[in-house]
Amino acid sequence: MLAANENVFNYLKYKLRKKNVDIDVRRQGVVFLTLYLTRRCNLSCDFCIVSTQRDGKNLMKYEMSVDQCEILMNRPLFKKSLYVMLSGGEPLLNDDIGRIIRLLKHQKRIVAINTNGALLQKKIDELIESRIDSINISVYDENVAALRRIVPFVAKNIFTKLCKVVTKDMLDDPEKVYEAASLACESKCGGLYLANVLPGPGTNSDLTAKVIFDDDPSYEIFKRRMKKKFPHLYVNYFAPLQRNPIMKTCEMPWYFCVVDNQGDCGFCCYDSLCDKGNVFDEQQGGIYSRAPWPQVRGMLLDESNSARSSSFCKNCYLLNDGWSSRM
Repeated sequence: MLAANENVFNYLKYKLRKKNVDIDVRRQGVVFLTLYLTRRCNLSCDFCIVSTQRDGKNLMKYEMSVDQCEILMNRPLFKKSLYVMLSGGEPLLNDDIGRIIRLLKHQKRIVAINTNGALLQKKIDELIESRIDSINISVYDENVAALRRIVPFVAKNIFTKLCKVVTKDMLDDPEKVYEAASLACESKCGGLYLANVLPGPGTNSDLTAKVIFDDDPSYEIFKRRMKKKFPHLYVNYFAPLQRNPIMKTCEMPWYFCVVDNQGDCGFCCYDSLCDKGNVFDEQQGGIYSRAPWPQVRGMLLDESNSARSSSFCKNCYLLNDGWSSRM
């Protein structure tokens, strides 16, 4: 993947060029693309950002096929995307998962997948044969027992990270986090990624009571206990949600897109509902330079920090001092 190709050059342009309000997709396209392979899921988590989108819809309409994936990846906006994350729903429910991965690898892209792991036993051979680059496995109460049986084998064959959502109550009673950390250590995973509860568009319940904020003294105590108990495990600690952010650190509108098989797009993870336009509606990826995105980029570049009070960004959990969206 280190060999020079247009996908790598596209990433370098994002890193080296000055950030502007407008982006010409003939010169620079999306670097990090999340593909929704399905809207179906075999779990129902209250913090899921796409859970309510499944209600009352023809879910099979959103099942990504190999042909649909190839058409999407040939759009100017995505043609030079270096990193592709396969997500959903639960992406392993998609029967074309292996062929989709092989298509993306043939296009010289780095390919990863987010999964709850429930279908890994059935799909692991296909994932290995398709040469996927990495796998992120979410650890929940419902799946931890099954993961103990399969994760060691997965981690031996594919670069594997475990992911765990941490709720406010776990700071004082971290046994469930310890359980995920122990599994990561025992299975020789590449690390444990912890995530805050981040209520956003699509969440189907009020999660405010579970969010960890920056004024919670238990968070630093929790981190110290984790580091003492698991000194040799790489742990990616989230930054607590800031109540009064001062700085603007988000770079997503310059490099990121999430898209489903219908071509419906969003350009930040807070916009994961994919309701800001369709990539097939306009020539040359013009959606990338259509409202609200030029305005959002302009606000993020504005030294007066007006983005904090904008209608689009004001509730975003990335717009803070402690967590940057830089790749």
